[in-house]
Amino acid sequence: MGKKYVKWEFYENGTDESISGEKVNEIIEEIIGIMRKNGITVGAARKILEDTISSIIEETKIT
Repeated sequence: MGKKYVKWEFYENGTDESISGEKVNEIIEEIIGIMRKNGITVGAARKILEDTISSIIEETKIT
């Protein structure tokens, strides 16, 4: 069975560098679902989520 990867377009809300709170929740829920399926440890999950959140630049507004 092949793996499914999803590419999220972080700035699809326009050029004002904003992302909706709903989209943030979707991204995090999808990541958590993948981690559950793969039996990821809490330590690894924490690192993955920290890296994901830090990849959204500080100036991004959650709308």
